[in-house]
Amino acid sequence: MIDNLYCFYDGEQNAIHAGIFAALRGTSATVRDLTVKVKGIDITNYNYTYFGGVSARMDGGTISNCHVVFEGDVVTDEIDGTPNGYAGGIVGSAYPIHDSDSGSYQGMIENCDVTFETGSILTDGWSKYAGGIVGRGAISVIGCNVIINAGEKIKAPIVGGIIGSAEKMKMLGSRIENCTVTGDGTLELFSQKYYSAAIGGIAGSAGDGDIRNCDNAVELTAALSKLNDGEAAYAGGIVGYAGSNTSVFGCDNAGDLTLSVVNAMDDEVDPTGKEYAYAGGIVGFVNGYSRACSIENCQNNANVKSVNEITYSRAYAGGIVGHMDSKDEENNGVTIKNCANIGSDKTVETYAATTMTGGIAGSSTYAAFETPNIILENCYNLSSVYSESNGAVDPESMCTGLTAGGIIGAAGKMTVTACYSTAPDVNAVNNYEGDAYVGGVVGLLYGTALSQNYCESNANVTNAAGGIVNGMQITAQSDVPGNYQCTTAQNLKTKSFFGTAWKWYTSGGTAPDYYSASAPWRMTSATSYPALRGTAYTTSTPPSGGGGGSALITYTITATAGAGGSISPSGSVTVEKLASKTFTVTAAAGYKIADVKVDGKSVGAVSSYTFDAVAAKHTIEAKFEKMSEIEKFSDVNPELWYAEGIQFVLSRGLFKGITDTTFEPDTAMTRAMLVTVLHRLAGNPNAGISELFADVEEGSWFDEAVRWASGKGVVKGYDNSTFGPGISLTREQLAVILFRYADLSGYDTTARADLTVYGDAAEVSSWAEDAMRWAVAEGLITGTAGDTLDAGGAAGRAQVATILMRFVQTFGK
Repeated sequence: MIDNLYCFYDGEQNAIHAGIFAALRGTSATVRDLTVKVKGIDITNYNYTYFGGVSARMDGGTISNCHVVFEGDVVTDEIDGTPNGYAGGIVGSAYPIHDSDSGSYQGMIENCDVTFETGSILTDGWSKYAGGIVGRGAISVIGCNVIINAGEKIKAPIVGGIIGSAEKMKMLGSRIENCTVTGDGTLELFSQKYYSAAIGGIAGSAGDGDIRNCDNAVELTAALSKLNDGEAAYAGGIVGYAGSNTSVFGCDNAGDLTLSVVNAMDDEVDPTGKEYAYAGGIVGFVNGYSRACSIENCQNNANVKSVNEITYSRAYAGGIVGHMDSKDEENNGVTIKNCANIGSDKTVETYAATTMTGGIAGSSTYAAFETPNIILENCYNLSSVYSESNGAVDPESMCTGLTAGGIIGAAGKMTVTACYSTAPDVNAVNNYEGDAYVGGVVGLLYGTALSQNYCESNANVTNAAGGIVNGMQITAQSDVPGNYQCTTAQNLKTKSFFGTAWKWYTSGGTAPDYYSASAPWRMTSATSYPALRGTAYTTSTPPSGGGGGSALITYTITATAGAGGSISPSGSVTVEKLASKTFTVTAAAGYKIADVKVDGKSVGAVSSYTFDAVAAKHTIEAKFEKMSEIEKFSDVNPELWYAEGIQFVLSRGLFKGITDTTFEPDTAMTRAMLVTVLHRLAGNPNAGISELFADVEEGSWFDEAVRWASGKGVVKGYDNSTFGPGISLTREQLAVILFRYADLSGYDTTARADLTVYGDAAEVSSWAEDAMRWAVAEGLITGTAGDTLDAGGAAGRAQVATILMRFVQTFGK
């Protein structure tokens, strides 16, 4: 392990490399099984900065099984005008290199973990790229995990939970696969002056990217105040900006996303209304211009919010993708397939002069396609959709205001097939002049072909489409059965309503014939939801570049228990992705649960813990401690006055419970009980040959104690033949017996108190008065209610335990 890594650089030089290694180069370069603790990095005033917890740069080679813990901040800041900073938890800049022997490109980071424990990556000023594993690159990142603790963050103009910017991956045979980002911290977009900015739970931006089976669960926030004319801000739960030929397959997002562009430009920048904000639960913006992009088998379970306060400008938001863009050329296009936005308590919302908002997609770009190549198919939305205007629309713009749709806000020249929405609410509120188009399936239609799309009607959702563009006019649109239709939940659950091609799945029901645990919806009892299909399901083809995208994804939960109890199941427990797993913690006899730690953090002394929607490896550890004596008894309140006395006599073995689980603190102490306790206090001496009373059975549990006490004169019988073992003791009888025991033991018994201060002193029996005066003087017996001795009252087991504790503390035994 390498501990206490500190670096500080401040100067005007060309480049600086900070890390355990400045650079790794060559296909044979290997670093593995390394643990690094980063205490603090501060790099300022350099044209180029590279930081990596393991290596600043990497050209080929392999980094595996390494662990980096940030216990201090990494701060980088370049000279103005040179936005070339690269910061990563493992490597700053990482690219594969060509291997002449194999003819392929080589380079990989695998099975590495990065924890932002008490430190962050903060790329201020002009620094550009930051990621939890890699700042920027094209290298494969496989099986890596990033944990961002509460209060910590990764912050940059281009920022991703795994990689800031991924590029040329497919061309070089690389991919990002089976990676997770979890924790209570945040990913944060820094407002880089004038340039576009991107943030993603896995990758801030990806061009020619290949991202598979990755999950994000941290919050993403972006507040920008400086964008150049025509620049934009992109935010996605998995990828912020997905460029040409990018595939996102089998990924899930559970981190809330908020993107905000504010109107706070420098004087030299004139906002024109072309600075746009794109936010999506999976991808913010998909650009299928030169080569087609795809998003398949993904799901979002988080809020998505896009705000643009710049005059005349736009905000886009979708539960899966904010905006889809393409051209009418060969190999262009965007496909969104088998995706779900599953948060029924979540909202997709936008605030701008012009908004495009949808439960699955915000909008698609209209172009004069002969054959539409933007495809939305087999998708499902449960979240509410909301748009609101915060300013007037550009009077010279063709954009007309607000759109909101349960599936897509504005659909331009595309196909939408077999999609379904149960959004609790779809709404648009226009506070200025302009129109608002709202539909349970689509807000606004423009040259789009729709087939077999449905929405569940309710008080807030009554029609499937808001409006349709006809030439230069927009008219209200009625539902078209078979294409897009709003109907009741009851009708939606009737297969015949849709025809035999439709299937229905509900939580707890029988899985339909297209369902598979390994593909693509990955439903479980905790996360199941209804799913309608317009066509029979067929397994999607995973992206190229190696590895099967539809293979079963599992994670390991390691469960351990300390001495004094058990956890079930235990050991290495394999859990399917997005499944739930409950662990039961059981204390052994005489022990209690002290604490349960999940991923090293306490969740309290719980008897069970459930991991919901598992998307990363975890640990759970149970610890136990011995119970105090009183904790073994269900009828002893540790907060009451008697607790200390009962704990005292139990811990010394003087008292036992009436049963294994009950002490009976209010039950009267009998003569047999008291002599047994005193016999134990005396060390269980031999009773000798004292005569046995007629009512004391030989061999009984109190036989030996009665013989001893009677023989020593500690107690006397009621007559020559009876002892009365079951008779309850009074408080004055207890005082007399203790007085005799103290005298027998040679203790000083000369102290006497004036009993006349008690209102009921006259009620003390004459034969007990001397012993009561002694007991009160020694502080063994006190008043029961201020000024009363209650000498004839029953001596309960709790009272006797407390009085006996005082006796031992006073006389030393």
